[in-house]
This record gives sequence, structure tokens and C-alpha cells, in this order.
Amino acid sequence: MSNGSTPFVSVAIVGAGTRARVHAPAIRSTRLGRGVLLVGRDPVGTTRMAGELGVAGHTTDVSEALRRADIDVLHVCTPNDSDSRYVQAALAAGMPVVAENVKRRPALSVPC
Repeated sequence: MSNGSTPFVSVAIVGAGTRARVHAPAIRSTRLGRGVLLVGRDPVGTTRMAGELGVAGHTTDVSEALRRADIDVLHVCTPNDSDSRYVQAALAAGMPVVAENVKRRPALSVPC
């Protein structure tokens, strides 16, 4: 989580669509973070989007992001009907999560 003396956050982005196009540049703009892995459904589209966004790696397996020691936080950028399962998987793995508008009934329960 460090780049010499400057703290650096390595981010995996789940979802290779519109939200990823917002999150990747926002992460970069802080100068304290970098996207290291893009997770998407379609291997060809995910590879292309990772190149467009300047994200170093790509996969179709979210569990890879949850296993990697070099990833500090998971940004969930998937449609509302699927985002809660990725949030829950990340929390179960002990990974911090950034997510927008997680929709689920019953509501997500996050221990504090």
C-alpha cells in the first residue's frame, strides 16, 4: 500500500462498463491510487476496457481480486441487480469496498 514515502492504494474495479469509466479516472486523479485489476464478464471486452482505462490487469474472475495481496480495496461498478453479491463477497473476504447505491432486500447488514 505504499510507493516509497507516498501512500498508494491499489484498486480492483469490478464491472467493465459505464461506472468503471468514471471510477478509474477518479482513482487516478487522487494521485494516491491506481487501478491494478479490472474484472468483467466478457474476456475480450474486459481486455479492451482495461487498456482504455489504463488498468494494468484484467480477469473475468472476481475471486482473483479477492485473493490478491496487492489489492487494497474493491470498487464495485456493476449494475444494481448484481452489485450486492460482490459487496458481500468482498466483505466476507475482509476486503474494503467502495460501492454506489447497493440495492438489496433485505438490506445489507454490515458489522461495525
